[in-house]
Amino acid sequence: MPPPVSSPGLPRIWALGISRLQRAFAELIPAYSHLAEFRIVGRAYDSAADAIRREAREGKLDVVVSGGSNGAYLRQHVDVPVVLVKVTGFDVMSALATARRISPNVALVTHASTYAEVDEFTRAFSLSIPAYTYLTEDDATARVQMLKQEGVKVVVGPGLVTDLADRLGLIGVFLYSGNSVRMALEDAIEAARLRRIESGGATT
Repeated sequence: MPPPVSSPGLPRIWALGISRLQRAFAELIPAYSHLAEFRIVGRAYDSAADAIRREAREGKLDVVVSGGSNGAYLRQHVDVPVVLVKVTGFDVMSALATARRISPNVALVTHASTYAEVDEFTRAFSLSIPAYTYLTEDDATARVQMLKQEGVKVVVGPGLVTDLADRLGLIGVFLYSGNSVRMALEDAIEAARLRRIESGGATT
């Protein structure tokens, strides 16, 4: 996506994601173009952090919105506020239901934490759906490779995980719903607005 034309007064927000999350941002951001100046950036980890620091030093960036391990990494490595796309119980249940319609051999791989909804879902329908977590890209890669060796056909997870699954010949089911991405964008706009109020900047 090309750099946006500067709009004085509008909050400046970077939406960072690759592949599926990037496409979700692209679909939803136009509805908020009157509230913030968004730029979709297809970078992750160190590359993303370096670009954010450069933009922030020049005063051209208010807030970042991202997801999964990339968002968690950026929160630890940049001074700009980072809003995360949050996974809801509905997201988990919906994605697992979609995956089960494709194949009975399903696994869930999420960043940092598991979800109680998974246990409830599997108990309610007498299903066996293994759930795993990862912290880094290397963790995720090793996990998806292991799942393939174990005969899993469908992997549910965030963009990093589903991309890995696709590359290994499995089927990836994206975990984030459109509503979760939409809520993150709205939270980012509000965070940028509050940051400008605190700094005495424009709040249009």
